[in-house]
Amino acid sequence: MNTIVRLDLGGAAQIIFEAGDITEQQTDAIVNAANSSLMGGGGVDGAIHRAGGPAILEECRRIVARDGHLPPGEAVETTAGKLQASYVIHTVGPIYRDGLHGESSILASAYRNSLRLADRLGLLSVAFPAISTGVYGFPAEGAAEVALGTVIDELAMARNVRLVRFVLFSPAMLSTFIQAAIEQQQRREATGWNFTTTTQEEFNPRKEKEAMMSRKKIIAANWKMYKTPEQARQFMHEFMPLVKDHKRDEIVICPPFIDIATVSELANGSNIEVGAQNLYWEKEGAFTAEISGEMLVGAGCKWVIIGHSERRQYFGETDDTVNHRLKVALEAGLAPIVCVGEVKEERESGITEDVLRRQCTRAFAGVSARKAARMVVAYEPVWAIGTGLTATPEMASDAHQLIRREAANVFGEEYAQQLRILYGGSVKPENAHALLSQPEIDGALVGGASLKADSFSKIVHW
Repeated sequence: MNTIVRLDLGGAAQIIFEAGDITEQQTDAIVNAANSSLMGGGGVDGAIHRAGGPAILEECRRIVARDGHLPPGEAVETTAGKLQASYVIHTVGPIYRDGLHGESSILASAYRNSLRLADRLGLLSVAFPAISTGVYGFPAEGAAEVALGTVIDELAMARNVRLVRFVLFSPAMLSTFIQAAIEQQQRREATGWNFTTTTQEEFNPRKEKEAMMSRKKIIAANWKMYKTPEQARQFMHEFMPLVKDHKRDEIVICPPFIDIATVSELANGSNIEVGAQNLYWEKEGAFTAEISGEMLVGAGCKWVIIGHSERRQYFGETDDTVNHRLKVALEAGLAPIVCVGEVKEERESGITEDVLRRQCTRAFAGVSARKAARMVVAYEPVWAIGTGLTATPEMASDAHQLIRREAANVFGEEYAQQLRILYGGSVKPENAHALLSQPEIDGALVGGASLKADSFSKIVHW
C-alpha cells in the first residue's frame, strides 16, 4: 500500500505528499507543468492533455491566440476536461542551466502565481507536480526547497486555498519533498506543525474537502472612529500576547484608515489580519477623501467592511452603493464583510425579513459565486448597535438562516452552506459564548468591546 504523508501547518492549512499519477486526482485544480506554447508536450504536460481530452487543448489555443505564449513563472487556468478537477492551472517553470540565471526565482513564481490564481478562483484544494524537475533539469533537492518554502508562505496568506497536494512521480521524489518539509519546519522553528501518515486506500478526497469546508468563525473588531496611531500601537502590544496561540477562529482588526499601517506592521506574521472600514468604487481619480481597494491592499489590508449601518445612517450609503463597493473589493482581492440589518421601526413593524431580503438581493446583484468566494456577511440589528441591547441568540440565528437562504437563491446552495455570517450588535464578553455557540452564527463583528485589549481577547476566547 502506498503511504500518504500529511503536514498540518497548525491552522486550517495542510500539505499532503504522495507518489502517484496527478491526472487521477480528485481536487479543485490540477497544476500542469506546461511549456510556453501551452500545446502539450512530454511528461506531466502531455499526460494532463491526454487524460483531460481535447477541451483543454482547444482552450489553450484560444489563450495563446489572444495573449501569446505564457511567460515563465506565470499561470493561467483552463477547463479540466475529463479530469476529476474543476480547473487545470498551467504554469511554466524554468529550464535549469546552472542556477545562476534566476531559475529559483522563476520556479518560486510558478508556484506562487498558481496558488494565487487558485485562491482568486475561490478554490479549496490544489494538486502540484514537481515543477521543472523532469526534462527541464532542476535538481530535485533545490526544487523541493523552493516549492515548500513558497507554498508554505502562500498558504499563510491565502483566503480560500487550504489544501495543497504534492503528487510526485516516484518514491525517491516523494522522500525528497518530505525531507524539504522537515527542513522548513526546523528552519522556521515551527513547533505547532504536525506530520502524520495514512494510506492512499484510506484517503478520501471528498471527505477531506467536506471537513475542511466547515465554517471557521471570524472575530472581527470594528474600531470605528477611535484610536490614534500611538493608541493603536499600545493596543496591539497589549492584545497580541493575549491571543498569540489562538487558532480556532480567525481574528481581524479594522482600524481607522490612519491606523492601518501601524496595525498592519505589528500584526505582520501573526494570527491577526487587518481590514478597513470602507472603500470607494473607483480605482483612482479626483475623488477627494476617498480610498481605493488597491490602496488598502498596498497598506496591508486583507478585509474591508462594506455597508455598515452607520455608513447608511450618516453618510447616505444605499443597497446600490454597497453593491458597487462589493464588486471593487472583490476585484482588488479583498475579503468583504457586507453588513445588513433592520432598524428598530422595521423590526417592530414585522418587516425584518423583507428588509434583509431586499438588502441581500441588491448587494449581491451581478456578482458570481466564483467571485464572491471571499465574501462574508454581517447581520447587525441596527437597534442593538451601541444601545446595550442585543438580539437573543435565537433571533440572531433566525436572521442568519434567512440571509443564508437569500445567498442560496443568488449563488446556489453549495455556496450558501459555506458562506460565513457574523453577528454584530453589542457583542460583549458576557454574551459572546451564548451567541457564538449558535451553529448559524459564524463569528462576530465587535464594536465598542473591541477597543480594549482585555475585553476583545475575552470575546476571541469565548
